[in-house]
Amino acid sequence: MANQTGKVETAVDNTMGCLERLRSGCILVGINLIFIFFIGLFLYFANRNYQLEQVGVTTMGTVTGLEESSSAEGGCCVYSPVVEFRVDGQTYVFESSNASDPPRYDEGDQVEVLYDPSNPDRAQIQGGAGWLLWAGLAGLFVIIMLGINFWGGRRIWRGEAIDDE
Repeated sequence: MANQTGKVETAVDNTMGCLERLRSGCILVGINLIFIFFIGLFLYFANRNYQLEQVGVTTMGTVTGLEESSSAEGGCCVYSPVVEFRVDGQTYVFESSNASDPPRYDEGDQVEVLYDPSNPDRAQIQGGAGWLLWAGLAGLFVIIMLGINFWGGRRIWRGEAIDDE
């Protein structure tokens, strides 16, 4: 009877080990999906900015205002310049995605604008990191994701839980 109890305990331990590995693997897959989403998003923005830099035309624009919004940290406030520029006699206005505190530009400042000649509504203030920033962030996330996979894979291989330290 004692031999049967030992076999049952071993079977239960093996089953629990398999379930723990499965759970840890699912956590690792979930983390990877989150990272892949952000990498895809960063690459989308990098490609969008790269394409604009390839086909874009520059002109001068005027900062007509500053759009106030709350910062990512929940504080107040960051300021995005609202820029107006003209192409072929038509006026276009856009709010730059470059928000800062203190404001980088003042109302009335002249800025160089990069716009898509086939769609002038697609415009940005010339300069800055552009597509390299987004590509760099994607690369950084790939490196972090590889590190997490190496660490998590080793823990799973050893039969340890990912969330136990």
